[in-house]
Amino acid sequence: ADERWLDRFLDDGYLERDVMRRIGAGGGFCAFHAGRMASIGQSTTVALIYLSLIEGCLPRLAARQDRRSRPAPLFPSSESCAVCAHQRDVERRECFFLALLIRARGLRCYGAPAFVCMRHLPPLLGYLDGRSIGDC
Repeated sequence: ADERWLDRFLDDGYLERDVMRRIGAGGGFCAFHAGRMASIGQSTTVALIYLSLIEGCLPRLAARQDRRSRPAPLFPSSESCAVCAHQRDVERRECFFLALLIRARGLRCYGAPAFVCMRHLPPLLGYLDGRSIGDC
């Protein structure tokens, strides 16, 4: 899902002002997705994206110089990366729809043996009721 998001963003998504404002407000991309973008994007496109992000950082840098208290962070965490947020949303939706399928048709429709990775097990169990979990 993150590859599709990056492909769409690098194709023409970076031209949408509201998208770039949200990304700039979040501080840019996490290190992983910044590296992915640099490896799959055209150098000119990546340069335009970062010029826009740098332009948004200049007021924050100036504000940091004026502060005497603890400065606001300049670099993003994975919670503020737009690609990470999209990936988490896709995974949440997939767990939701898998839970609907299990509740409607039982665990047998999922596969034999039925495996869910540990990362996705808690969100999946959050969508299942006690009866559905007991059937597992």
